[in-house]
Amino acid sequence: VGNGMFGALVDETGRFVWCCMDTFGGDPVFNCLVNNNSDKTGFYDVVLEDFHQSEQLYEGASTVLITKLGTSKDDVVEIRDFAPRFIHYDRIFRPFQLIRLVRRLKGDPRISIRIRPTFQYNSTDGYQTRGSQHVRFCGPKLTWRVTTNMPIRRVIEETPFLVGDEPVIIVFGSDESFTNSLSQVA
Repeated sequence: VGNGMFGALVDETGRFVWCCMDTFGGDPVFNCLVNNNSDKTGFYDVVLEDFHQSEQLYEGASTVLITKLGTSKDDVVEIRDFAPRFIHYDRIFRPFQLIRLVRRLKGDPRISIRIRPTFQYNSTDGYQTRGSQHVRFCGPKLTWRVTTNMPIRRVIEETPFLVGDEPVIIVFGSDESFTNSLSQVA
């Protein structure tokens, strides 16, 4: 997943395992790919309770990656990942953002969202600050922001929840607030 300014590697279960947001060869914010696939730090994923299988594909000729996760009870959730790129003020705008949409396709899937970035080549996890609809991950030199349309406590505490009818929208990127609703942005 990328937009020409940065790239991210997503594994078969929808986990961001590698991503350098500031430059292609910069300090990786997600790095569990080279950290023995750590379950402690360096990733961003959606954990489906009773996970059984996954399927991935790109939407048409786009750069939108679709990951479907299913349970043994046939509950299915879809994850759409992309990095935005669009024309703004007569030039191509490629913000340092990963947009993730999670929606229920079938049944009653329960998920938790885990976002655990690292800083300075995995030497520190930094610290968090929160707002009403965002959490900031602060390192020694960079700060990343997660903005979402769901209760932010679910991200901070990694609390499992039932995916409802409305898609869950999560934007991970530069520490900038939004002037529009997330449904208009995504």
